[in-house]
Amino acid sequence: MNITEIVERYPEPIARFLNSSVTSLVLVTDEEYVLTFCNKSLKQKLHLPVEPVGAPLGSILCPLEGEEVFLTASSSPNSLVPQILRLCNSQDLYRCYAYKIDGGYLILGDKMGSTENEILESMSHLNNELSAMSRELSKKNRELQQANERITQIARTDSLTGLANRGYFHERFKEAFAQAKRHSLKLTVLLADLDHFKRVNDTYGHDVGDQLLQVFGLILARKCRTEDLAARYGG
Repeated sequence: MNITEIVERYPEPIARFLNSSVTSLVLVTDEEYVLTFCNKSLKQKLHLPVEPVGAPLGSILCPLEGEEVFLTASSSPNSLVPQILRLCNSQDLYRCYAYKIDGGYLILGDKMGSTENEILESMSHLNNELSAMSRELSKKNRELQQANERITQIARTDSLTGLANRGYFHERFKEAFAQAKRHSLKLTVLLADLDHFKRVNDTYGHDVGDQLLQVFGLILARKCRTEDLAARYGG
């Protein structure tokens, strides 16, 4: 059983614990960072008679640097980004996780240790979390880049012959024509047609015709220089 299953199975005792916890903050704000809900811990920490609903978040939590609080919010609960915020008018530090919800933000805060060693340990733990998230993000970015390169390759390639398709040929031709015109260079375009190709399809079938196109495309690709472009124009 994982934590998600525990929360789903026992929501009431967990809710009671979070509401009465003196070390955990549960806050909800609107889009303008105005508090719409908080658990009892915040009221106790600030020594207030009632929950400070309606107060701006910046009057409750302060950044370690700068004057205005800014949430690093996540849209997915699987990739929450930790950030350290200080309870205003105190030295209490909280490791906070902000989650984007409909109409605002859900903020979960965990009070960090008060001694220097505990703070350093918490900071080290936080840095480890950020490093792990950075590595995961880099991995996802590499995968996305590879996927985009693959999609681009597919979009530019004729699926039967593996040569450039007609659309990519036109794209490259416009670039080559513009460059040749600008620098007064010669530009060569060679069109090759397979004689009596229809007869091959009619006599031996389209599968054999496809194999013929594949072999011809392979020959073109091997004979072309690196700077040349072999394409299937079609029609």
